[in-house]
Amino acid sequence: MRTVCLVSCVGKKLNGWSSAENLYQSDWFQKARVYAQSRSDRWFILSAYHGVIAPTDFIDPYNKTLNTMKAAERKAWANKVIYQLSNIDADHFIILAGNRYRERITKWMDDTGYSYDVPMEGLGIGQQLAWLKAANKILTGETQ
Repeated sequence: MRTVCLVSCVGKKLNGWSSAENLYQSDWFQKARVYAQSRSDRWFILSAYHGVIAPTDFIDPYNKTLNTMKAAERKAWANKVIYQLSNIDADHFIILAGNRYRERITKWMDDTGYSYDVPMEGLGIGQQLAWLKAANKILTGETQ
């Protein structure tokens, strides 16, 4: 089974052009990146501006989030993302993203038979950070 992890973008970014994997600077994103790299065959970023981007794609910083978009804009974004995801070779997705970023995407996955997990569903940001920290410790074999 080919597993792809989707990690949502974050607000804290570098000031200049950078690879997507280095552009996003929050502690949450850094922990999610480690998790994604170790738990999937490939990983991508769900960007509110670009849709689905590869970690090695070079992009400029931007200031856009689905959390402030109107419903019609989120629908258009989701349609773009669904098209992009349909061109990625995957059998299973792991989604590290909030509800606004996944609401229409998981509906499409349900309708088309893709399997997926949302391991941090229902957790607040502090809980997500703790969850990622614990999961990554298990991966690296840390005991403390």
